[in-house]
Amino acid sequence: MTPVTTMSTVKAVEISVYPNPAGDYLYIKNLPEKTAVCIFNLEGTLVKNSISINGTEQIDVIDLLPGVYIIKLSGNEIETVIRFEKNK
Repeated sequence: MTPVTTMSTVKAVEISVYPNPAGDYLYIKNLPEKTAVCIFNLEGTLVKNSISINGTEQIDVIDLLPGVYIIKLSGNEIETVIRFEKNK
């Protein structure tokens, strides 16, 4: 499993999302504080959302159906989207 790394379009912030594909939990590393984390299915429906508190967020994705999802990260220092797959 290779983590997905992306560069923010607002500031040079390197974000890692792992594991991908995800099982029960998804981790997002190097998030600026108070970043909005929104997860959408491919139909555009918001399925999870939270606000980051520290640099690494653990997101419970146990209840998501297997498939592809989009994470939108937005805040003062970041504005980007990342694709991940949920297995199981």
